[in-house]
Amino acid sequence: MDKTHHIRLALSSDSDDAVMVFALQNQLIDLQGYSFEVVSDDIENLNQIAQQAASKHVKGFHISAISAATFPLVSHAFDLLPVGASFGFSWGPSIVVAQESPAQSIKDLAGLRLAIPGAHTSAYATAQMVIGDFQPVFIEFQHIAKAVISKKVDGGILIHEAQLITPPGLRNLGYLTKYWHEVTQTSYPLPLGVIVCDNSLSDKDKQSLTQIYRNSIQYGIDHIEDVLPQVLASLKLPYSYRDSKIYITRYVEASALNYSPAMRQGLQLWLDYGANRNLWPSCSGDLLDFNHETFCLSL
Repeated sequence: MDKTHHIRLALSSDSDDAVMVFALQNQLIDLQGYSFEVVSDDIENLNQIAQQAASKHVKGFHISAISAATFPLVSHAFDLLPVGASFGFSWGPSIVVAQESPAQSIKDLAGLRLAIPGAHTSAYATAQMVIGDFQPVFIEFQHIAKAVISKKVDGGILIHEAQLITPPGLRNLGYLTKYWHEVTQTSYPLPLGVIVCDNSLSDKDKQSLTQIYRNSIQYGIDHIEDVLPQVLASLKLPYSYRDSKIYITRYVEASALNYSPAMRQGLQLWLDYGANRNLWPSCSGDLLDFNHETFCLSL
């Protein structure tokens, strides 16, 4: 494929993705002759678009944020970029129940109705790994807390900034990462979101776009006090500056610039764990052999 100068880039509608592409979107770094059309959407919508594009049913994005759980379903059409990934190290999606719920652990939620932010989200996949069988009720992430409070469901999983806040009337059973560590008896970070690129792009394009994305993330890290207020003003999210900054500093840091060995091992383990439970097809290859100087991860 010849060099593609106009790049369609999709990011999830949360503040960490917005901070990472802020410099790229506002032409504050060298774009190496590329122009970018940036689209923001709910992560589950992006998961569905990626699957439809992989099946050649719709035109997809050159670069897109998707849930880690969607990647095995589209890996024949998309490559992982070694930038922009979100992993839970000691945090991540949180599990909440009503204050008066008898549940003391997520094991107590087996068989119950749980609000989930999407059928192809990493939160849903991980919940299946650590809880077992339950009744999923798919609800957009911003409405999950309300559904639990109103007793429409027995519990729910909160993502994005909502994972930091336990609203009145709810009780937090902990982060999914904690239970993932218990189930696997490891301390590997929990895969959440990844950045993929259309594998029909040329190697030169992939290398250049990876560097541009990485430079944009580094700009966001270096200028967070200037970037974050502008991002929050544009997104109009219902969170305080303090909570958003805590959330941002957890996900927009060194781990977003490159996959560490622990991230690679954690992703491979998580993908294998899910494949063994028939959540997705097996991914061939070994992330432990990934060379960070190349442009993408190949499973």
